[in-house]
Amino acid sequence: MPRQPRIESPGLLCHVIVRGIERRCIFPAANDYGDFVARMARLFGQTRTPCFAWALMPNHIHLLLMMGLTKISKVMQRLLTGYAVNFNIRYQRTGHLFQNRYKSILCKEETYFLRLVRYIHLNPVRAGLVRTPQDLASYPWTGHAAVLETQRNSWQDVNGVLGRFGSNRATAIAGYERFVLEGWEEPHRDELEGGGLLRSLGGVGGALAAARDNNRQMSDVRVLGDGDFVEEVLRQADIRDQANNGFKAVSLEMLMQKIAKEFKIDARTIQLKRRERKISKAKSILIFAAVEWLGKPLKEIAALTKMSAGCASRAMRRGQVLAEQLSLAAGFKRQ
Repeated sequence: MPRQPRIESPGLLCHVIVRGIERRCIFPAANDYGDFVARMARLFGQTRTPCFAWALMPNHIHLLLMMGLTKISKVMQRLLTGYAVNFNIRYQRTGHLFQNRYKSILCKEETYFLRLVRYIHLNPVRAGLVRTPQDLASYPWTGHAAVLETQRNSWQDVNGVLGRFGSNRATAIAGYERFVLEGWEEPHRDELEGGGLLRSLGGVGGALAAARDNNRQMSDVRVLGDGDFVEEVLRQADIRDQANNGFKAVSLEMLMQKIAKEFKIDARTIQLKRRERKISKAKSILIFAAVEWLGKPLKEIAALTKMSAGCASRAMRRGQVLAEQLSLAAGFKRQ
C-alpha cells in the first residue's frame, strides 16, 4: 500500500521521529550531538518553527514542533540533509544516514501536548542513559534542562511549555518538574509515537469499548486525536490543497508583476543588480514565493535576481516575513 502524503497544517502540533538507517548510531560522539543542536537552533530560528521538546538519542531523534509558514517537510529536509552530509565527511563514509522517511504525527494539542513533552524529555531515562532527576536536569541532549532553566536554549519555546503551569515563573518551573517526575517510571508508549484509531483510542481496549458503545470514530494513521479532530484536520487539509492548486496557474511573471505592484516599482527592476530598499524587499518576497509556492529551485531564482545562492537564501527568510505581513498569498487567492 503506498504511503499517504504528509499533512502540512500550520498551527498544529507535530511529533517528529527520525531513526538512523537500520537503527544504527547517528551520534557517535559529543561533537555530533553538538552539531545537530547547532543546526536545530539556526534552522528553527530562521524558519520561525516553534520547538517545545526534543531528545537526541544514540540512534534516533524526537522533536515536538508547531507547524508554521515553512513546511515541516522542508525544515526536516534541510536539517537532516545538512547533518548527514557533514557526518559523512567527518567519518569518511558514504550512503544514507537516516531511514528514508521520518515519521511525523499531527497531534491534538489539548490532549497530548504535555504528555508528549514529558515522554520526549524522559527518553534518556527509559534508555538508561540518565539515572537520576539531577542528572536529567543537566543532561545536554534534551530540552528538559532548558525548561528548568539550568541550561539556556534561546531557540527553544520554553514559554510554550511553562505557560501550561502558571504565570509565575518559579511556580511554573516547579510544576513542570513535578509533572516530569510523576512520569519517571513511565514505559515506552506506542500510542505517543503514531496515529490511527487504535492509538487515538488508547489501544485495543479503547477500540473495543468504542465498538461496544457504537462510538464510531474517524481515524488516520497520520493523526493522533479523536474523530472530530481527525475530521477537522482532513477538512482543512482539503481546503489548503484546493487553495494551493490555484498557485499552479500562477507564472513567475505574474508573481513578479504582483510583487512589483505592491511596492509600486517596475517589475523589470527586480531582475537588476540594485540595492534600493523597495527593490531589495521585492526580491526577498519573490525568492520566498517562487521557491515555496511555485516550487522553483533556489539557484534559478537567485540567478534571476542577480544574487548569490547565499544571499538569496538569507533574502528568502526575510521574504517569508514580508509575504506574511502583506498577506500576499491571500491576494492571489482572491484573484
